Amino acid sequence: MSITVTGHSLGSVLATLNAADLVANGYYKPTGSDTASGCVVMTIVFASPRVGDSALRTVFEEQNLLRVLRITNKNDIVLDVPPVLFLHNLENYPHGIAGTSQGDDDDDFVLAFDRDISLVNKGFDLLNDKHRVPPNW
Repeated sequence: MSITVTGHSLGSVLATLNAADLVANGYYKPTGSDTASGCVVMTIVFASPRVGDSALRTVFEEQNLLRVLRITNKNDIVLDVPPVLFLHNLENYPHGIAGTSQGDDDDDFVLAFDRDISLVNKGFDLLNDKHRVPPNW
């Protein structure tokens, strides 16, 4: 007897975490039996993004009844989500929404907080050239 969990894309992430949970918490063993060895938990995932970190990898490696079959297409961009060196610019979001506008004119937007707009371009090139802020400063 075995347990098989499967999924595609985001569902494959959930399938992977579900399989790890089944084994790590002992749900793969018969109810009421402390001596039974349990059954193999197999997860078959298709087009799965990266899941977990080194701690999850350790959980997988320590469980001898947990198996993973990851099926991928070589050119699928989902496989690289999130990127290994993921960087997120937290400055561009508030500068786009934290303010008020009185009309249809793009020039009447007024920020509702005191942050220098040049911070948006600190590591990127996201500002309109009219602001005259160099990119990646």
